[in-house]
Amino acid sequence: MTVPRRFVLLLPLLLVIAFGCGRKRDPSVASGKVTYKGQEVSAGTITFHPVSQQEGAGFGFPLKADGYNAVSLPAEEMVVTVETETANPKRPRPTYGQPGKKGPGGKEDYRQKMMEKGSVPQESGNAGTYVPIPKKYADKTTSPLRATLTAGKNDLPFELKDD
Repeated sequence: MTVPRRFVLLLPLLLVIAFGCGRKRDPSVASGKVTYKGQEVSAGTITFHPVSQQEGAGFGFPLKADGYNAVSLPAEEMVVTVETETANPKRPRPTYGQPGKKGPGGKEDYRQKMMEKGSVPQESGNAGTYVPIPKKYADKTTSPLRATLTAGKNDLPFELKDD
């Protein structure tokens, strides 16, 4: 008689698992171009931050000459941020090793070892032209950009403007 009792106890758990796993959300796909003063913004990052999520990094995608293509996003309202400073040729770059030291243990030797381990990316992916944009677009709390994503494809061009 212990077998039927165990089954009766496991039945509610199995039902919860079956119904809970049965729900599948259709992902949304966003794509489009970002422009500022009529010029395409082809380097940097566009990030979608779910409004329902107060904390967290969001979903970031690189900007390219042909726009951006963001895949597998939740279908909901988003705050959108755009940053281009990672493509700024005048921004400081990270250094590796001891400054000025050449040979074993120097900057290039250390960088090579880190690249072999896969700890240092070869390129940032920001091959486009740097376009300086207003700083408000890079911050989730000050960006005026919003998007309501629906399941399936969403064409979302963004025109950045000065205040």
